[in-house]
This record gives sequence, structure tokens and C-alpha cells, in this order.
Amino acid sequence: MRHIKKNKILIVILISGIVMILCPKIYAQVGFYNQTEGNTSSSSGNYVDELKINVGLVQEQSKPATPQVQNDVVANVEGVQPFQEIEIVGEGMRYTIGPGDILQIMVRNQQDFTGRFVVNENGFIQYNWVGDVKAAGLTKEELKVVLKDELKKFIRFPEVSVIILEYNSKFVYVLGDVARPGKYPMKGDQLTLRDAVLMAGLPTNVAAMKRTKVIRETEEGPQSINVDLKDILIKGKLENNYDLVPGDIIVIPTSKYHMITNVANKVISPLFQALAIYEIGFGRDDNGLFGGGDDD
Repeated sequence: MRHIKKNKILIVILISGIVMILCPKIYAQVGFYNQTEGNTSSSSGNYVDELKINVGLVQEQSKPATPQVQNDVVANVEGVQPFQEIEIVGEGMRYTIGPGDILQIMVRNQQDFTGRFVVNENGFIQYNWVGDVKAAGLTKEELKVVLKDELKKFIRFPEVSVIILEYNSKFVYVLGDVARPGKYPMKGDQLTLRDAVLMAGLPTNVAAMKRTKVIRETEEGPQSINVDLKDILIKGKLENNYDLVPGDIIVIPTSKYHMITNVANKVISPLFQALAIYEIGFGRDDNGLFGGGDDD
């Protein structure tokens, strides 16, 4: 009976070892292997790391010369002034102001009309001496025209500047297996799916990019759009590079292979731990698992 008991335990250990060996091999065949929580390793099929490297190279090569480098070049050229570093402000595309946005309004030589203003939930700003001014639904250029008309009551030739300091009215959500899941502001009236994923740091090594979904709220209810993100990011096929609208949710699920391996590890690991504890506690005893015992 003791021989039968030992044989059963050895069979269990053997099967568990085979499963532990085969799961990573299966995982490697689809481009991922040696994947553990908090630690990712690349493989020959890992397109995500390749994409990150390519994006990094493009960004590095496209960087303009810094003021310091430019200054070194022109330092010894007579009659050429060194460059000064200038902070770039404002947005580079059309943006419609909405509730929650924070604006900086500056009127030249008129401190009483200069300051920072929050667009309230009704879309108005409380502007000094003027009162409530409708800002929601306007671009900053359109708002500038409105303010000039209002300020002509107080100033003969007002010179007005409007800057959007904080974008708080339009957001998209990137969830699932990306480097930085979260809520991201839209700094324009349009944001593409690819740009949103880049803002979130690209998919992780275990992301199932082919099963990406864009969830959009419509009058008929939530609408789910299936997207092959791998085609967009890796192959450059932009037919499905959708323009997102405020409130869109991008969900990038986990690879099924990673889920299976993760479950197998969680099931098998406790078994090995229990066997290790048993061996430590009883292995040196004659009645232990590998202690020898009675061979009769």
C-alpha cells in the first residue's frame, strides 16, 4: 500500500511538472513567454517591444535641436545672438471650450480684466466688470471676439488674448492591458484611436490587440465597435483608426493564452508549496515521503 501511495504522489508531481513546462512553451508559440505578474519578457514574436523601439527612434530623430545645442553652434559666430528657450502654449488644433475648462484671459495694460476663469457647468465665465459671458461651444478665437465687443464699453481699443490652461471638458478612457490605463483629456475636438493608445503608453506584452473594443454611448444605448488594433499599430492600416468622441471607452483585453497560464500557475504553485512543506517536515523521518520507510 505504501508503494502505491508513493507512486500516486510521484505521478501527481510528474504531471504537475509537465504542465508547468508545457504552458510556457505554448505561451511562447504565440509570441509571449516567461510572463509573470509585474515582470514581462520579450520574444521573437513580441511586436509591442518592436513598436515601442520604432516609435522611440522616430521621436528621437524628429526632435529639433535644443537651444543649448543651437547656442553651441552659433556661439562663435559674430553678430548672431544665442537662442532663448521659449515655452510653447496653446493647442495645435480646433478645440471647443466646455464646462470645467480653465481659461487665462489677458487684456493688454488692463490688469482689472486679466485673470484665470473657470467655465461653469452652464458654460459661462464670470468676467470682471462684465458679468457672465457664454464660453461653452466657442473656440478661443471666437471667445476673443465676444470679449472684445464687451470690453469696448470700457476700453477704446482692447487687445485680448485667450489661452486654455486646463482641458477638463472632454475625456476618453483607455482601459485594459496598456502601460498607463486611465482617463485622458482631449486637447482638440478630434482624437484618433491610435493617438489615444499612444497617450496610454501602448499595449502590454499580454494584450489581445485583435480583440480591442471601442464602447460609445449613443441615443440607442452603448454601442460596441470591434477594432483590430494590431492592424493599426503594427501594419499601419488606418481604415479603422476611428475618430473618438468625448466619453468613448477603449478596452484592450488580456490574451487568452496569458489567462490560461496565469490560472495554471495559481493552481499548481500551491501544490508544490504543500509538497515542499511536507518534505521539510517529514522528509528526514523514516515514515516521510522520501525518507526511505519500509520497503516491504
